Amino acid sequence: MEYEIKDVCIEDAKELLSIYAPYVLKTAITFDYEVPSLEDFSKKIEDTIKTYPYIKAVSLSDGRILGYSYVSRFRARKAYDYSVETSIYLREDVRGNGIGRALYTEMENRLRSMGILNMNASITEAKGEDPYLDPSSMLFHEKMGYRKVGTFHNSGFKFGRWYDMTFMEKMLGPHETTPPSERAELGTINGMNFAVFPRRGTFEKEETYRAADTMIERLGVNFVILTPSGLQDTPQSETITWDNTVSDEELIRMIDYLHSKSVQVAIKPTVNCKNGTWRGHIAFFEDDVICEPKWRNWFKAYSEFQCHFAKIAEKTGCEMFIAGCEMVQTDHRDKEWRGVIRDIRKVYNGIVSYNCDKYQEDHITWWDAVDVISSSGYYPIDSWDKELRRIKTVADNFNKPFFFAETGCMSVEGSEEVPNNWGLPGGISEEVQAAWYEKMLSAVRASGFVKGTGLWSFTPSLYTEEEAHKRGDYDIYLKTAEKVVAKYYK
Repeated sequence: MEYEIKDVCIEDAKELLSIYAPYVLKTAITFDYEVPSLEDFSKKIEDTIKTYPYIKAVSLSDGRILGYSYVSRFRARKAYDYSVETSIYLREDVRGNGIGRALYTEMENRLRSMGILNMNASITEAKGEDPYLDPSSMLFHEKMGYRKVGTFHNSGFKFGRWYDMTFMEKMLGPHETTPPSERAELGTINGMNFAVFPRRGTFEKEETYRAADTMIERLGVNFVILTPSGLQDTPQSETITWDNTVSDEELIRMIDYLHSKSVQVAIKPTVNCKNGTWRGHIAFFEDDVICEPKWRNWFKAYSEFQCHFAKIAEKTGCEMFIAGCEMVQTDHRDKEWRGVIRDIRKVYNGIVSYNCDKYQEDHITWWDAVDVISSSGYYPIDSWDKELRRIKTVADNFNKPFFFAETGCMSVEGSEEVPNNWGLPGGISEEVQAAWYEKMLSAVRASGFVKGTGLWSFTPSLYTEEEAHKRGDYDIYLKTAEKVVAKYYK
């Protein structure tokens, strides 16, 4: 029996209810006496998916929902944030096909990504043979690694008899002094993308370290994003190499140096295409086609690339790891991206984020897998308030912190309206850049929810003031916008 695991939506309510109804009417597995109304059942789904995963197994042959699983908050008080109570229901005619195991395995992976540590199951237990209850649920949970922790005797009355309620638990991770979700408690990020896409040898040069000192001292930067670069030949290549970027030893030296300056560090490994095509266009056929490049091969290479640098982030104590940047055409591959985040978490224990592109914040379905949502804030000067309201809805829905891992504007006439256009023609205008920064930073600070900004960008090679006034790029060093940023950052 072939099936796939997908997210439940409100439109599934009627079919899910038809799966649940026999458990109500024929068994003591649930203590409901009556089948809920479709309205009540739909409302419960709607409330659940705001906070927790709610997933289904869908038959590939006929599209039927074969079973579903969801979790709910274990108890209301704050201290229970790391515990959930599990539920799972299958169609009567598909039990024994591994569907329950597949649903629970996917659920466990998602909950780990959310920082959940305890999965609790409450299971009805009879006192002997019973026409309304068999031991299959208890046996299933034992096979999935749950253990019994206690029983409430005679706690439920249904079908004219009393039933016990047994609690079982499964631990998803170690119970450390700092729980996973608290890693995402961020201070204000006065950040900068520094020496972007550095080539081999960049972090061996003393001028790069002088530039880092200048950036920290002049602007008050407290958070630096480093962007080691990987390359693939074209947007449809399946192989990623990173021998062109700074060596591991260089990167470690720079991270250690920034830490010595009391600056926090994030690594954001970023893939680009050798043929010059923007990485946002990396894409493949949705379904595998013989002799054509495939998503699964690319994501395997991408995960290896990310995990290489995640190991360095763990070794050097980086405060954050950002799993790539602006991979627009890949963002919809929910399952594969969750796999990448899981792989990163196997080698890195700090805060994990992903830097989506502008306008894409509300298109990503897997934000629950990361600790912090981040994006590229290249928005027109007069649209900041509108875009921040939209982004706040996303952060609220996923209950995640948010910051701009990139944001910036060139010192070119017209750039304030299209700050994402790297090739914009026009005369030099430091005033345009400064005005855009003033609007952006004031709006971000007034929003009340954005944790900060990672500006794009600061050069590793310092230049003179005379040269600064001739540069129509994103750098702000020695330009009018530098004073605006320093006002907010310092």
